[in-house]
Amino acid sequence: MTLIRGNDFDAAIFSPKRSDVLRHAIRSSASVCTVTRDHAARIAALEPGLEPAWIPNGIDTQTWRILPHDRDAAARWRATNVSPGRRVLGLFGQLKHKKGVGFFIDALERSGFADRFHLLLVGDLDPSSVVAGLAADGRSGGRCTVVPFLDRLELLPLFAACDLVVVPSFYDGLPNVVLEAAALGIPLLTSNAGGMADLLVDGENAIVFEAGDAHDCRRAVMTAASLDEASLRVLAARCREAVAEHFDVEREAEGYVQVLRAGSVDRRVRQAR
Repeated sequence: MTLIRGNDFDAAIFSPKRSDVLRHAIRSSASVCTVTRDHAARIAALEPGLEPAWIPNGIDTQTWRILPHDRDAAARWRATNVSPGRRVLGLFGQLKHKKGVGFFIDALERSGFADRFHLLLVGDLDPSSVVAGLAADGRSGGRCTVVPFLDRLELLPLFAACDLVVVPSFYDGLPNVVLEAAALGIPLLTSNAGGMADLLVDGENAIVFEAGDAHDCRRAVMTAASLDEASLRVLAARCREAVAEHFDVEREAEGYVQVLRAGSVDRRVRQAR
C-alpha cells in the first residue's frame, strides 16, 4: 500500500534518483491512496488501469478550537505588534521556496497594498533565505513579525491574531494549516495548488489565486485588502462548514478502513485460487 502525501509525488516523479523508486512502489502496491484529486488523476494517467483512492486529510473540529484565553492572548499580541488598521496575514509551517513564501512577499510588495497588512511568519525559516532578509530589513512592505516553530496548541493564539491565513504554495498536498485555519473560522488566502483546489473556491469560501501566477496573486492581495469584515466572515463560515462536512477526521479514517478491508478481500481471493 502506497500513500502519496504532501509533495511526495511532485518531488520524486522527475528526480533521477527517486522516480524509479516511486513508480516501482506504485506498480507493486495493492492500493495507492492520495490526499488530492490532482495526484490521483496524474497517477492514474501514469499507470493505466490503476485507480488511486482519494482520501483527503481530516481534522477534528470539535477539539481544535480557539478558547477565550487564546483570544485574549491574540488581542494582547496585536496591541503590542500591529499598527491600527492593518490586517494580519499569517504564514505558518515550513517557510521555504516551494511553499511560495518569497513569491508571495514579492507580490505583496508590488501590489500597492503592502501598507495595509502586517506579516506574521510562524515556523521554520532559513536564516539565509530571501524571506528572512525581507523580514529583517523591512522591505516586506510594512511591519513583519517572525516567530520560531511552536507546538501545535501554542499556535492557537497566533491563529486567533490573524485576519487571514496565507498558503501560497507552488505545489502541495493538502496542508494541515489550511484545515486548521478553516476549522477555526479564519479566512484563507491561498494558491490552488494540490488539495487546496479540492476544498477552496475563489469568492465562495476563500480568496484563491492561480499557483505561481504573480498577477493573479496581486489580484488576491487586493481582494484581501478591500473586502469588508462581514464578507471575510462569510468566506470563513462557508469554509468551516465545508471542512466539517467533507474533511472530518472520522471520514478520513473510514476511507483508509475501506481501502484496507478491500485489500484483505483481494488477498483472501488470491489465496483461495
